[in-house]
Amino acid sequence: MPFHYNPENVEVLRIQTEGVCAKLDELHERLRNRQLALDDLKQDYVRLYQPEAIALAEAMLHHIRDDAPRLMNVYWTGNVRHYVFDDMETIKAPLLENCQLGTIANMLRGLAACLPSVTLPA
Repeated sequence: MPFHYNPENVEVLRIQTEGVCAKLDELHERLRNRQLALDDLKQDYVRLYQPEAIALAEAMLHHIRDDAPRLMNVYWTGNVRHYVFDDMETIKAPLLENCQLGTIANMLRGLAACLPSVTLPA
């Protein structure tokens, strides 16, 4: 079953982002310290971690402003927003090296930083 994140709650997306990034950081560290081999991780990455990162990025993109620095070529067709998000190509790419996990975690954190602030009612 594919991963799905509800894009309605921005604060929950922030929390979920940090959880996913923490997993990616841990895997990156284990690869760097040779506690885990890259070839051993590739299958789990494609099956678990990559779909989760893609779903999370797609959910966050619902909230990113059109003029956000992470989006390019934004245009609207009726009520549908179209854009180019170059970081998604990196997230969707096959796992080739251990530093890629840290890069993806940083990209997700960058997206989370672009999420709008939510003011809670008093």
